[in-house]
Amino acid sequence: MKERKNPVHFRNDPLVLRTWFERDRKWVALVNGKTDEVVVEFWDDDVDEAIEDGFLNPKDFHKSLMAYALSHKLIWDEDRPESKKNPTDDKDVQACIRALIYLTKRPEDTEAIKEHVLDAIESEGLWTYEKGVTRWGRQFLEDCGVDLDDESYP
Repeated sequence: MKERKNPVHFRNDPLVLRTWFERDRKWVALVNGKTDEVVVEFWDDDVDEAIEDGFLNPKDFHKSLMAYALSHKLIWDEDRPESKKNPTDDKDVQACIRALIYLTKRPEDTEAIKEHVLDAIESEGLWTYEKGVTRWGRQFLEDCGVDLDDESYP
């Protein structure tokens, strides 16, 4: 999966769905209609995993990619000013980041994490009781600048 780093103002820049399916290859992307710049894209197994995790709806890729892009601050809308702010500035998001870091080191120790934080990271597909920290959770941490190999984390 590849994501754009700076949010696109989608009222000014129309976002279009691009897909490509051939044999065992898949590509689903949300693209800036003016510049052809990719906002978010999923390739091959990531497409299947995003569908399985509920991020992509195969019956409406465009709508589900728009929702994904809004929730991950890849696009913004002046009618939703919260969609432009840096999500890592939020105290709740910082709690989620700390919880994800902790759970990558101690996956069985969910008792140490507040239930509302577990609910938040689970609802975003970043962690599950069955799988622990998901690939999306690790990607989220990486995007936040977290080095999971750093031994200073708990």
